[in-house]
Amino acid sequence: MLGLFHLRYLAFGCPMEVPYAISRLQNLRALIVRPSKRLRHHSNDNVDLPLEIWMMPLLTHLVSFFDLLPDPKEQPLL
Repeated sequence: MLGLFHLRYLAFGCPMEVPYAISRLQNLRALIVRPSKRLRHHSNDNVDLPLEIWMMPLLTHLVSFFDLLPDPKEQPLL
């Protein structure tokens, strides 16, 4: 995924956990996370974003079909 350094827009169906590598896409401006086909039938499942999502400098749009934003107060960012 690091080869996608210049990527600005990303939309995908997410299984259970958004990969940590997403937070390394420093030029990403828009991120859309939808449930994968498997999760559409199991609405009680949680999907997690990495805490480092708060450190993405250009991310201005995050669209999610889940309640998945990590609490920045939960763990200190390094």
